[in-house]
Amino acid sequence: MNEITSNSNLHGMPAYVEPQCLVNDKYRRNTKSDVYSLGVILWEISSGRPPFSSFESVLSLAVYISKGNREEPIEDTPFRYIKLYKQCWDNDPADRPETRLIFNTLKQIIPNETLSQNNPIEASAQFFESLRKEAYEFFEQGKFLKALEFFEEILKNGQLSPEDQVKATAWDLSRNRGFENFSELIMALRKNTMLTSLDLGSNELGSFGGKLLSEALCRNTTLTSLILKENNLGSKGGKLLSEVLCKNTTLTF
Repeated sequence: MNEITSNSNLHGMPAYVEPQCLVNDKYRRNTKSDVYSLGVILWEISSGRPPFSSFESVLSLAVYISKGNREEPIEDTPFRYIKLYKQCWDNDPADRPETRLIFNTLKQIIPNETLSQNNPIEASAQFFESLRKEAYEFFEQGKFLKALEFFEEILKNGQLSPEDQVKATAWDLSRNRGFENFSELIMALRKNTMLTSLDLGSNELGSFGGKLLSEALCRNTTLTSLILKENNLGSKGGKLLSEVLCKNTTLTF
């Protein structure tokens, strides 16, 4: 109780707030925190009322939620829908689903017209905002395949903002990356149908890195700009990349 009393995260709407924040004011919210809030919104859509509306005390509600209590399912709600929002508001962030999975599941169990009639604007907006956050986080973590999947999902639903467009099509991976995830980048390049610009400057890729990159670029048909300065590619790596350039007339260094 004392921990919750002193918690600055209580201000606002605790019914929608990540439970971890209610007991630990140093807990940093992330995309899984957004998923929790999304789960609460999904329950609200099915019930037609705000969550925990009978609680008058913010503190009492925070204590109640922090102990793992949640709203009860509404009668006649589809089982898969209930299962989905329960997964979203799981007390353990690691057990919550990714936003893309939530969206795809909803599309399977709820007709588009039903979503249009009952889905608050903020719920739809939060779906795609969560997708964006996850895409950006995966990109910064070097999880390029995951980032690509999320960007493609956003694009498929016509939700790419100008900022998304830049982030999805122009990758700046220059300087001190170290490239622990270089092999994943190579796989993403082979699969990517969106990327038009790639900056790999100052990464010390070496001749072997140049070889892997040339193999990936042979399969990529969308890239038009590639920056490779200060990578010590050597004669072998440079030669292989030159051959790729000869075959791809749209790609420039």
